[in-house]
Amino acid sequence: MGRRFDNSDNAYNTIMNTDRQGRIVKTPRHTTGRRSRLTAVFTGAVAGVVVLSGCGSSPAGKAVVMDDYSITEAELNDQVQQILIAQGRSPDAASQALVVTTIDRMITTNLVDAVAVDAGVEATQGEIDAALAAYSEQAGGMQAFEDSLVAQDIAPSQIESIMRLNILAERLGQALDPAGSQDAQSVALLQAVVDKSVELGTEVSPRYGTWDGPSLQVGPAVNDLSIPFS
Repeated sequence: MGRRFDNSDNAYNTIMNTDRQGRIVKTPRHTTGRRSRLTAVFTGAVAGVVVLSGCGSSPAGKAVVMDDYSITEAELNDQVQQILIAQGRSPDAASQALVVTTIDRMITTNLVDAVAVDAGVEATQGEIDAALAAYSEQAGGMQAFEDSLVAQDIAPSQIESIMRLNILAERLGQALDPAGSQDAQSVALLQAVVDKSVELGTEVSPRYGTWDGPSLQVGPAVNDLSIPFS
């Protein structure tokens, strides 16, 4: 039975990594013969403006569908508004880049969570707290760390989720390819996330683009927004 969404944008899929100063940075990955990758969502480009509002003439629908799980537009709106408020901006308007990178982070988090469940990999609250403390120390304090992430479109309330994602990603790479190099483990993790995306039939509302599971990217929106998804 097909699924229908309401109407443009694009997004990227992501995995977090850190540089020598403990900052979260871009980490593109490739697999043989295609542009499959997990890329950090922190992009500075602003391409146009869209308005997200809790009010409107049409009810909020689904932004993402992953098997029997969905990310609603209300949940996406809430995540975006948290970032805008933390940045001291109006909670009613967001750049296109902010919206799509937020979707990307939410999709990736759910895909990595699903792979982690399959592999029996977990991250405890104590481990998350320890990672947060380490990053904060390297950044020169918690406030400095939060400020650096707010500038990269991550609200303080979302930082624990990023820490957890980092821990799971590292452990999954080790679990999937125990004897492999760091690069080999990254490739193994990438493939596992690609496979999970396909398995769950991940779909993005045409409002934000068209999800391509094998390449882990949101492409241009389809022209006919009434076309059902299978």
